[in-house]
Amino acid sequence: MDNLVYEDDPRDSSSDYSSGSWAKNFAPKTPFWPIYLLVFVGIYVIFFFRVFSRSIPLDNYYIIITAGAFIILLMTLTATVQKYQIFKDKLRIRFGWILHYDISFSNIENAREGTPKDLLKLGLNFFANRSGNDVVQITRKHGWKVNIIPSNRKLFLENLNKAMNEFKGHYVSF
Repeated sequence: MDNLVYEDDPRDSSSDYSSGSWAKNFAPKTPFWPIYLLVFVGIYVIFFFRVFSRSIPLDNYYIIITAGAFIILLMTLTATVQKYQIFKDKLRIRFGWILHYDISFSNIENAREGTPKDLLKLGLNFFANRSGNDVVQITRKHGWKVNIIPSNRKLFLENLNKAMNEFKGHYVSF
């Protein structure tokens, strides 16, 4: 392991959801449900026209269904934030199974509390839930700002700043 300091699961913040437990578990894991719905409706419409009008050859129908399933799988694996991990030298944003995005501490200028308006500005937004009340904005030296929404903003910022200070104390750049 790369000396994990702190790990945050943004899907644990269920205070924003007033619905039942199934919605608390399902909604944060699938932030693109409108796109899933459009793909599903598109496949249904194609099937409807295939069955009733016989205008689409059967081979094309299977290609369309496979492409729609592949798009849903790809979006689920790449766009769903599973964890925010703070290591001794980097911040890792973990998606799906094995995919992740690393931000080195040497590239981080500062990390601060953000506002929901920061999510609307040009930058990289990685979040697993729909609430923008706990935004953390990470300003990088090179590249766009990164906005994330951890489950506990105060604890996350404390651990991130502590790890960054330890890194800067031990790291000497030439």
